[in-house]
Amino acid sequence: GLDSLCAPFVWLNFNDEALAFGCLDAFVSRFLTNLFSADSNVMQEHLAVFSHLVTYHDPQLGWHLFNEGFAPDLYAIPWFLTAFSHVFPLEKIFHFWDTLILHSSAMTLCFGVAVLMQMRETLLSYDFNECILHFGDAPELDVSRTTREAKALFAETPHSLTDRRFSVPHSIKRKPKVPPVAVLKEQVAPRISIENFMELYLTGPNRPPGDEASSKLVVLDVRNPAEYATGHLPALCLNLPSDTAFCGSSVAGGLGGGGGG
Repeated sequence: GLDSLCAPFVWLNFNDEALAFGCLDAFVSRFLTNLFSADSNVMQEHLAVFSHLVTYHDPQLGWHLFNEGFAPDLYAIPWFLTAFSHVFPLEKIFHFWDTLILHSSAMTLCFGVAVLMQMRETLLSYDFNECILHFGDAPELDVSRTTREAKALFAETPHSLTDRRFSVPHSIKRKPKVPPVAVLKEQVAPRISIENFMELYLTGPNRPPGDEASSKLVVLDVRNPAEYATGHLPALCLNLPSDTAFCGSSVAGGLGGGGGG
């Protein structure tokens, strides 16, 4: 994929190969950290986090793709390995990269979610084979719109959802607390940190006047009623005891359509 990554920098710095290479090297180090290493866990972690983001922002679409077995491994590796430069023409890539360089590498994940959400109605009507055929060619998308939607998704995404163990830039010594890749791949929906949870609970952007909790947040407390009565979060909190609430197929099916987090 390095040829696709090189193309924008060669185009912009045609008469200065050293500058083009310097731009490429800085871009890969910052936005594609470790993706070109021999360790397959790096890309597998990237794809697992991306899948979680799809489920978080669009549960219906994420659940449909999961049920069809249409995993990101089948279509998204060229997206993230080349920051979409292998998929879209140069003039569209410039538009997206202008936004990417003002954010972190998580923007590529959000852009991927925005791409899927633009095709959601088509994908929801497709089975596995139709999805494979649909992704055989580069998607015809409005990149300006996709970039705007990716910026909105980026702003709405708790940072703990995009943390990756292997994708920390070399300049940052602290590594985020991220489960092993095998655990991430087993999970259909993401888990957020307690810090991000409290931010959503106390300072959500859509918090109703006089309410302490974000209107986007519903808390399911799975303790038994006696433990729940000893103390619980005061707003938007539902008691669903784990020993009874999740036994029936109708309850489990109803919860399947809920939001991520």
